Amino acid sequence: MLSFLKGVLIEKHPTVALIESGGIGFEVFIPLSTYSKLPSNDEKVQLNVYLHVREDAWQLFGFWTLEERELFKLLISISGIGPKLGITVLSGIGIDNFKKAVVNQDVSSLISISGIGKKTAERIIIELKEKVSIDKGLGPDVGLDFVGAEDLLLKDSVTALISLGFKKHQALTGVKKILAQEGRENLSVEDIIRRSLQYI
Repeated sequence: MLSFLKGVLIEKHPTVALIESGGIGFEVFIPLSTYSKLPSNDEKVQLNVYLHVREDAWQLFGFWTLEERELFKLLISISGIGPKLGITVLSGIGIDNFKKAVVNQDVSSLISISGIGKKTAERIIIELKEKVSIDKGLGPDVGLDFVGAEDLLLKDSVTALISLGFKKHQALTGVKKILAQEGRENLSVEDIIRRSLQYI
């Protein structure tokens, strides 16, 4: 599976970029958020990509950030949302506003996007509300890449609780309460997990 495409930007438009790599010109569909980050023509560029295979065509979609790509993959996993509509969603509302709309169950913001009706908006909210977080990104792994060695204890503890079947927000709540009450000193991941269970 393709993960990224690195080459020279030949041409760019709000919805598509042409990238030359290894003597081949790749047509890559992109959201506006990625378009705004692209360099000038004839400069080097690297995009995170997703290859969508259909019977009649192979389509390449590119994203400036991994978070954009992961959100796109979540969107197209929903019945009734194809890749082109997924790109339209990312372009029409922006990733941060989209996450806020899902978390806050704001149907009106979602139906303001071209191609999204009320039923589709409600389906997006139902299917993604447990996978999207405003402050910590997407899914159990995205958003746990904290900086600083002192946060490794938090990351490892939350990840372990998620692997045990708890939702990310439950795990974060429990771990943060324990760390706030007892501090980090002399606490192991096992200690935190065991004590966090009373708050989950």
